[in-house]
Amino acid sequence: MTHKYISPETNEKLYFDEANNCLKSQDGQESFAIKEGVPYFSDVSSFGEKETQRVFGAEWETFTEYDADNLEKMSYGMENFYTDKTVLEIGCGSGRHSRRLVNKFNAKHVEAIDLSDAVIVAKELNKGIDNINVANANVFELPFEDETFDIGFSLGVLMHTTNPKEAFNSMCKKVKKGGSAVIWVYAKTPRKYFMEFFRFFTKNSPTIIQKIIASLLSFLLWPLVLLSKKFGISLSNHFKEYAKYDYYVYKTDMYDRISAPLIAFFSEKEIQNWFEDEGFEEIEVTTYGDFFVRGVGKSKE
Repeated sequence: MTHKYISPETNEKLYFDEANNCLKSQDGQESFAIKEGVPYFSDVSSFGEKETQRVFGAEWETFTEYDADNLEKMSYGMENFYTDKTVLEIGCGSGRHSRRLVNKFNAKHVEAIDLSDAVIVAKELNKGIDNINVANANVFELPFEDETFDIGFSLGVLMHTTNPKEAFNSMCKKVKKGGSAVIWVYAKTPRKYFMEFFRFFTKNSPTIIQKIIASLLSFLLWPLVLLSKKFGISLSNHFKEYAKYDYYVYKTDMYDRISAPLIAFFSEKEIQNWFEDEGFEEIEVTTYGDFFVRGVGKSKE
């Protein structure tokens, strides 16, 4: 199954032009390139979006073996939630959550989008899985008709957009009546804000500098993770959490943390309001440690 694409600008249905390897409107006025099997719809103009595109593209093109199972960790109480459902994933990165949604949580089909060239990596890493489709698109201009999907899903992405609440609203427009939305965003905690002082110097640095700093910080802090891993001695929740993973995951996440140009933090009340403003019911908002706020809600029939 592949959901038919529409133009994000005019909402016109698009058709595959095999001769030119692109998607076109019926009148031929609009055309969207297909690169390495991935349709490209995104059109970014703001500095924040361009930097987000650069940073996360570089991350997932570099750390292609990163496969930390954040989805399993954040899906407490949702064992059968995705079974036989169509899912729109906002911000797929290298596609590891797309893969688990299908293989572990039995989703019927996943349409995964990302703003960056990480979509090429996602396409390659998920080749052979027919019920995953990948496109390069902007969350604010999604190439799908409204009320198309059973579930709108975004894990750790909306807080990196220029307007997280509007990004959430845009995703929700694509969810069917009676469907669901699931999001994870950074929680408001003192530790998160402390990191922002350091990020002031790193978030706009060249990619090579960001990678060097991430490698250096990971090397220096990893012994504290090992204290927690080997002896149960933990100086903070940060080290306790990463004791579950290996050094590669830690270094990848360090790059992610210091380089993301846009980051926002949210309380449970703020996320509750997002769902209420969209008219959702059966809303559940919880916090995982001092890391993430998870929001789940059902669209009214």
